[in-house]
Amino acid sequence: MPRSDSALVPTPTGIAAVALGGGLGTLLRALGLGSALALDPALAPVATLLENLAGAGALGFLSGLFVARGRGSPYLRLLFTTGLLGSFTTFSTLALDVLVLSPAWALLYLAVSLLGGLGLALAGLRAGRRLGGGQSG
Repeated sequence: MPRSDSALVPTPTGIAAVALGGGLGTLLRALGLGSALALDPALAPVATLLENLAGAGALGFLSGLFVARGRGSPYLRLLFTTGLLGSFTTFSTLALDVLVLSPAWALLYLAVSLLGGLGLALAGLRAGRRLGGGQSG
């Protein structure tokens, strides 16, 4: 059944918020990955892993904060969650990294990405709720 959430309807302000956040998140990701590549190209998977883990924790935190504070501005949610964190994290690079790593490293990389991401998202969600005055569960 379709949701009746008016925040899902694209508006010029909402599109601008996603675009601005997307530009900022992409810039941050490029700086992190670029720094790793400048040190050693072999560090690219590590940079992607750290960016994805940081993004999972930050998305959990912001989601908890928005929920605890009554969802907040839909434009701020779009700016920071869909835009900034959506472009900062990347599943496509994770997938490519898995394909170029040895099987043992690829399995470890996937496990740390998935379990670490879920753990940090949960920790962030709880911290955001707590900071926002909501419940911690």
